[in-house]
Amino acid sequence: MEPRFSVVVPVYNEADNLDTLHARLGQVMAGLGGDYELLFVDDGSQDGSAERLQALHGKDRHVRVLRLSRNFGHHLAITAGLDRCRGQRVVLMDADLQDAPEAIPVLNAKLEDGFDMVYAERDRSADGAFKRWTSRALTAVLRALLRDGGTLSTSLFRIMTRQVVDEVCRCREHTRFVNNVFAWVGFRQTSVPVSRAARHGGRSKYGLLRMLKLAWMGLAGSSNLPLQLATIAGCAVSVLAVLVAGASLLGAGDAEGSRVAQLEPAILLFVAGVQLLCLGMVGGYVGRVFTESRARPLYIVAQHLDTPEREGDDAREA
Repeated sequence: MEPRFSVVVPVYNEADNLDTLHARLGQVMAGLGGDYELLFVDDGSQDGSAERLQALHGKDRHVRVLRLSRNFGHHLAITAGLDRCRGQRVVLMDADLQDAPEAIPVLNAKLEDGFDMVYAERDRSADGAFKRWTSRALTAVLRALLRDGGTLSTSLFRIMTRQVVDEVCRCREHTRFVNNVFAWVGFRQTSVPVSRAARHGGRSKYGLLRMLKLAWMGLAGSSNLPLQLATIAGCAVSVLAVLVAGASLLGAGDAEGSRVAQLEPAILLFVAGVQLLCLGMVGGYVGRVFTESRARPLYIVAQHLDTPEREGDDAREA
């Protein structure tokens, strides 16, 4: 019998948090009523997370573990969990305990009102200034560029119906920002305010470079606007070059012409910079096409620790 709830938790070097997270999730899910599963996806952890998850699986029949063959990335680990979960309602959350498991009943109650997806609108007062600023900037940019009519939230903490999860799993792009996919599939979505705690243990995996990479993934995955901006920039630089050339010819030999000539090296560097920026944007999209054309699997599961009943079913089927 399929469980009523699935909780999908991507894990990367979160050994310090897993026991506390498991205990709190167990209490919350037992209070909701109905059977449930806790599906942890180990995304190539190197800090003992795999051993902790194996121990939790051994003592709790609700715990399932997917161990990926290497680190494929946060959003592909999420995809692996959504592919393998079996619940009629699916909760997605991170393992750092910044999203409190105790908020799951609040999200579920809102789902009962007839919505298909309910995500947490986070109060980020516990985050550092840099984290708050980058997250808000990313959300603002992506919301401005999203043209599919969906509702975009950078919060991963959410609950979804089975139908939503099935449609999300049909989207198989390799370079993915899953929040874009959640927005694109549509359905009735809403949010509830949820307070956000400080990280329980370990450290954040999203530094400046990863935030910039995430921003580009979200931008390139939701809009062709960067390519349009590159065209506009090219036209603007061409007009500037014509104006500078005209000013140089008209002012040849006088003081004005000398000043324009002095600016020409800086203008040439500016033009070259714009060209390289536009080339980089185009290259980013070409790279995405190349990645998709290889048609490799999104991830590889090295080990699957299933519930005892399911393992028995698999053995009989074999």
